Amino acid sequence: MRDFDRIARRLIAAADQPLADRIALLKRLCPELVHQIETDRGPSGPLIFWGRCRNFDELAGQVIVDPAILETVFRIAEQPFSLAHPHAGLQHTYSYLLSVIDTPYGRKRDRWVRTSLESAFGLPPDVLGPSPTDGTLLANATWLAGSIAFQGHDRLKWMQRCLSKRVARSLTDMKLDRLKGFRFRETTTFSTNGGLCAKVSFVTDLIRMPFVEEGKSEETWLLVYSIEDDRSRHPQLITLFAVTDEFIQAIQDRAATLRRSDIRPRYNAYVSGFPSAGCAGKVQLVRR
Repeated sequence: MRDFDRIARRLIAAADQPLADRIALLKRLCPELVHQIETDRGPSGPLIFWGRCRNFDELAGQVIVDPAILETVFRIAEQPFSLAHPHAGLQHTYSYLLSVIDTPYGRKRDRWVRTSLESAFGLPPDVLGPSPTDGTLLANATWLAGSIAFQGHDRLKWMQRCLSKRVARSLTDMKLDRLKGFRFRETTTFSTNGGLCAKVSFVTDLIRMPFVEEGKSEETWLLVYSIEDDRSRHPQLITLFAVTDEFIQAIQDRAATLRRSDIRPRYNAYVSGFPSAGCAGKVQLVRR
């Protein structure tokens, strides 16, 4: 496996160089990563299924991915570059591989360089890694997250139509709709700067991972976070990661009331115009 920390620091050291030079540097240091990003480009690829996030970790109190690295990744992906509100799919996969900050939960890349997610779903060990044999990291992660978050929405069929030939066969063979878990939905409305009223639902899907060996891992659930914004026709993925039973209990405790006063984007999600102080709204917890 590539030494992503060393690659990231080489890119950071080259921050003052022209963007074209930084792209060439990343191609030399990690050509397979650049190839994956290039493969994901286009209007029918995995990029279209994601929303926006923030490039700042509140717990660590740091910028997550160096601006020079983000710009390099986004230019290769042919996506508009926003340092403050980057594309969530590019941020949470390829850019996380190149994040050098330490957080209370470890490095951001840990979820991809370890094979615990694949083991927990009975998948080949490289499917959700930096160099998958089939598909790309972003396409495979999109299929896994979207198959969960888009259930009950026509976006699921569109994702399957777009990505079925782009992802690992082991993923398309999975019956993800049969996995047990629950969905926590937080819904609120707020006034935008233009005086319009926007309705947003923050959807947290939690799936019990079927092949976690008891006693070998504390992380037994997969969290998939998505946003439904009535200013957009489709739900948008934000992130996915494994969580513990204690985390699940905290979610259930948050859902113990029908109304809450602190509904807001979580897990670095970004919603245009959303009040920084949060909003009041309704919550719903349903079994899947």
